[in-house]
Amino acid sequence: MKNVFKIATISALVMLSANSMAATVGVDAASGNFQWVGTVAPVNVGATDFEIVQAGTVDHDKGTLTFANESGVISISGSSELAFDVVQTVAGAAPGTPMVSYDYELSTLKFSTGGSLLASDDANEFVVNAVSSIGNAPLVIGTPVVGATGATKLSLESKAGGFTPGVVAEGDEVIVQASILVSNAV
Repeated sequence: MKNVFKIATISALVMLSANSMAATVGVDAASGNFQWVGTVAPVNVGATDFEIVQAGTVDHDKGTLTFANESGVISISGSSELAFDVVQTVAGAAPGTPMVSYDYELSTLKFSTGGSLLASDDANEFVVNAVSSIGNAPLVIGTPVVGATGATKLSLESKAGGFTPGVVAEGDEVIVQASILVSNAV
C-alpha cells in the first residue's frame, strides 16, 4: 500500500509540475524575427589612383523619384539628378584634381517595391540615363562609356509604356540602386 501511495503522490507531483511549467512558458515566452541584408563588395584589388566623388547637390544615396499613375499605367515622372566626377587620390597630386578622362559603366541595377528585398532588374523595368561629355544615352549593364571627362549626371526613368502590371502598385515605396564601375581613369 505504501508503494501505491508513493507512486500516486509522485505522479500527482509530476503532473502539477508539468502544468505549472506549461503555464509559465505560455505566459512568459516571446519570440522575434531578425534579418540582415547586405551586398558583397567586389574583390579589393588594392589601392587605386582615383575615386568617385559627388559632383551635384544631391547625395548619391538621397535621390528621389516621383510617379505618375494614369489609368493604372504607372511610370516615373521625375527623378533626382545624381552627379559624379572622378578625381585623383595618388600621392603627389592635389587632392580632388579631376582625372583627364575615364570610362564608366552600369554594373548592376537592383530595385525593391513594397518593402521587398532588392532584386536584379532582369525585366529592364528601369532605365538609367547618363549625361556626360560623351553625350546623353541610356546605360546598358556591362557596356562601357569610354573617354568621359568632367562630371557625369545620372537620372532614372521607367521603361517605355510604364511598368509591367504588378511590378509597382499604388502606395508602394520604391528603391532603385544602380552600381557604376569606373575604370581606365587617366
